[in-house]
This record gives sequence, C-alpha cells and structure tokens, in this order.
Amino acid sequence: MKKAYLLLFSLASLFLTNAQAQGLKSAVLVGGSVNYDHQSSSKINRETTSMFGLRPMVGYLLTDRWAVGLIGGYARTVTEREASTVSGTGFTSYIYPGLEVTSTTWEVGAFTRYYLPLTSKLMLFAQAGGVFGRTKSKVDTEYSYQGIITDGLSGRPAYVFTGTDYYRDANGNLILGSDGLPAVGYSSNSQDMDNYRVFLSPGLVFFPTPLLGIEVSTGEIAYNHNKSLDQKNFTANLNLSSIKLGLSFYLGRAKEATE
Repeated sequence: MKKAYLLLFSLASLFLTNAQAQGLKSAVLVGGSVNYDHQSSSKINRETTSMFGLRPMVGYLLTDRWAVGLIGGYARTVTEREASTVSGTGFTSYIYPGLEVTSTTWEVGAFTRYYLPLTSKLMLFAQAGGVFGRTKSKVDTEYSYQGIITDGLSGRPAYVFTGTDYYRDANGNLILGSDGLPAVGYSSNSQDMDNYRVFLSPGLVFFPTPLLGIEVSTGEIAYNHNKSLDQKNFTANLNLSSIKLGLSFYLGRAKEATE
C-alpha cells in the first residue's frame, strides 16, 4: 500500500513539474468577466428579475505563479412586478401594486492570484481580494383600489384605506375612487449603502493562444460588511449556478509559451 501511495505521489509530482506556468512572469494581465441572468415567476402577479454584471481587472505577473492587480465591478438588477386584480373580504376588488426595484452597484478594489499549471495550456487559479462598493436602490410603486367597502358580514360600510379617495353612493355605501374611478397612488423611495467585501474565488483558465486566456470561475467565499446598515455576514456560494465566463489577455507573454 505504501508503495502504491509513493508511486501516485511521484507521478503527480512529475506531472506538475512538467506542467510549468511558462512565460507568465512580467506579463500584464488585462481582462474581466460578464454575467447575465433573467428569471420570471407567475403566482398572483407576474414578476421578472434581470441582472447584468461586469467585472474588469488589470494586473501584473510578479512570477510565473503570482499576480497582483486592481479590480472594478458594476452590477445592475431590475425587478418588475405587474399589477393584478383579485377579490377580497371586505371589498369588491383589490389591485396588487405594480412594483419596480432597481439596484445599481459600483465596486473598486485589489486582488492577488495564484496559478497552478495542469498542462502548458490549462491552469487552475485561486483569486483573493478586497473591494469597496456603493449600492443605490430605488423602489417605485403604483397601486390602485376600486370597489364597495363593507364589513364583510352585514354589507354595511366598514372602513376606508388610508390615503385613498372615496365617495358614498345613494345607498350609503362607501365606494373607493372619487366619482367611481379607481383610487391610484404612486410612491418612490431610494437608498444608498456602502459595503466592504473580502473574497476568495477558484477558477480555471485555458490558453488557446499564449496571449489569450478563457476563464471559468464557480462563485466565491466572501465576508461582507454593510457599513450603512451595520450588518455583517459570511457567504459561501460555490456551485454550477454561479459559473462566470471571462476573457483575459496576457500582454508581453512569450508567444512560444504554450507550444
């Protein structure tokens, strides 16, 4: 058994020794990743969420294994919910509010990356870094009510929703909406939040040419501190649904490096 382990260790050492990260030292790394996601659901009312993210980076290869650099980030998420009408106790109809939530985040920070060559064209990497981000969120809401308001039992007028217009018909019933029209309201709220984040992300890079790398990463482990809300949390999101694709250019690398 010991001989078998020794043989496997020797083969692995020989493999990694022959698969050196050739020519990376002193190269300038320019690249980034883009991701897009769109989801929709339909329960009481239809809701859609779209997310677009962009993360550029620029770095310098100190050795064939280690790189340091700067990273930026931009992300925009938009959630839209359509209004819909349902009946309810105490009133003839209620229109669920239409909703639009927009969240925009900007980030800037620094990173370090370690490469582990598998072959001359394929390498694993681990990237760690820290960023500061600012998020601006805006919520726009449109709501509408219409119907006869009763107590749900005797049919007698019961109450009126605060902030809505209403009138009383010939029978004494309270009718939402002045002159029989739906009572419509709008609201808009916005909030700015500052956030600090430290992360570790694994990935894989393939070199079809010495100067071009195609990268695949699978999420990250991160510690987040929302300064504005004084909230802290730890997240580990390493799964296939978190895959990100990116391109990187290794300027100044020897053209024969992967040959």
